[in-house]
Amino acid sequence: MVLAGWLEEAEWRALNIDDTSAHRCRAARNDRPREPFLTEVAPIVEELRSLATALADVDPRFRDGTMTLVMVDLARVIATQSIVATDEQRVSELSDPPTLAETAAITLPIVPAVLPTTGYDDRAQSWVVRSHGSTVAVTGRYLAAADANDPGAQCFGFLISAQPSRVTVALEQGRVVLRDGHHRAVALLARGVRLAPVALDSSPSPPVGSGQFARSVVHGQDPPLVSDYLDAKLRVEVEVQRTERVIVVAATELDLPA
Repeated sequence: MVLAGWLEEAEWRALNIDDTSAHRCRAARNDRPREPFLTEVAPIVEELRSLATALADVDPRFRDGTMTLVMVDLARVIATQSIVATDEQRVSELSDPPTLAETAAITLPIVPAVLPTTGYDDRAQSWVVRSHGSTVAVTGRYLAAADANDPGAQCFGFLISAQPSRVTVALEQGRVVLRDGHHRAVALLARGVRLAPVALDSSPSPPVGSGQFARSVVHGQDPPLVSDYLDAKLRVEVEVQRTERVIVVAATELDLPA
């Protein structure tokens, strides 16, 4: 689903959205009743204290305070991603209505459901790490002695962390914006779940990436809300290729001036 009403012409044309659909979404955006967006977050309830502890045990960002747990109204959070695929399978087994613990298991999983896979490419002399839905990142480097018969051998490498994707918000210019977890946030809203525990990220705003709204849209007077994905007048159904984060660790031999 694409919120075409907030895209520039070049953006919706790149997604093969026709003029009629794009202009229909733009008109519906201007006519829709505007629910106020969130300007602050709420503290977590007491029963989620154990979850905060568990997350701190597995993710250094929760230990150092970069990430904290908060409660938000998902419907009133500002969306930053123009394209969303609803993750209906993940919410299909929830109770009706879902318990807070069930909601937290979806928004704030502790460990990845599927671990990344690693393979070695002999020709490229590269390790290839595929995320498979996890959030993978290079988080450090190391130097160690090699366990080999060669006394001059050393190991040079990188530390790669795999964390499950979590519903994450940030405070930007006095408003609550969604940084990660759009698919699950929309699926939960479709099930009628509005109040949910999420991670609050206090790190600086990352650069705008592919498939994201411009900062002028997110910080504008009429930003898109997560609830807008559920309005058939505001969205267009399109087929897009899914992407996956891949980390390549390669070795290159060069002759450089001494």
